[in-house]
Amino acid sequence: MELSITTDYEVSDSIPRADQCRRMRAAGFTWAHWCYDWADDVVYGEAGLAVVRGQLTGAGLKLLDTHGVCWSGAREFDPDSARRARADELHRDRLLMTKALGGDTVVIHPATGDDQNGALARQINAIRALEPLIRELGVTLSIENTWPKEIDHAVIPVLLETFPPDVMGYCFDSGHANLSGNTDWLIEHCFPRLACLHLHDNDGTGDHHRLPGMGTVDWPKVRSAIRDAGYLKPINFELSLGRSGYREQDEAAFLAEAYARGRKWFS
Repeated sequence: MELSITTDYEVSDSIPRADQCRRMRAAGFTWAHWCYDWADDVVYGEAGLAVVRGQLTGAGLKLLDTHGVCWSGAREFDPDSARRARADELHRDRLLMTKALGGDTVVIHPATGDDQNGALARQINAIRALEPLIRELGVTLSIENTWPKEIDHAVIPVLLETFPPDVMGYCFDSGHANLSGNTDWLIEHCFPRLACLHLHDNDGTGDHHRLPGMGTVDWPKVRSAIRDAGYLKPINFELSLGRSGYREQDEAAFLAEAYARGRKWFS
């Protein structure tokens, strides 16, 4: 089984992204989940796409999938129409980039807000507006579980029922599931649409993004559920160097340990 790592494993901007990509590949990872700029107002466009392509291909990495933009100033479920319009532009940019680089899905987060029903309705409308592009490109969206679990229960089933698999998949985040105590529910209700993975560990008290085995995630259960879902893509880990106890100067050791632990659980 090939392994993937999420690019944004939380090192400072002083370390060039191209160097990070080369170290990911040197550790053994052959795929990357592009997560840089996921919380920022950044449109790549053609020029940015060329840079990203160079960073990946120069390191010998292939794009697995992409984290969509979840910037607080532009959410597709925001009550403000200008912010929704900017979110639409950002999502279109990531869909186009993912297609150009060979990926198959872009991750989004569940709608939240004081008016939960209104936020969900706006999210559905936003996805409907993106649907023609999604179908044209053959690149789906994937809704990720977060926390608390009440948000997952209110949003994810509705999106999976509203949109077919060629429009909407599901991204399993093991750390979020452990934090919310929601793993069994997610396996039962969402794994039939599994399209993407964010695997990491925590002790149930915070979203730590630690290496597998550093927390209380039930890895045998997770591994079996992924296998039983028929998931065939490379296994992706979404990790934090610092919160796993490593310093930036230990980046290579962190990546090597991440790869070793990934092979342990998903060889």
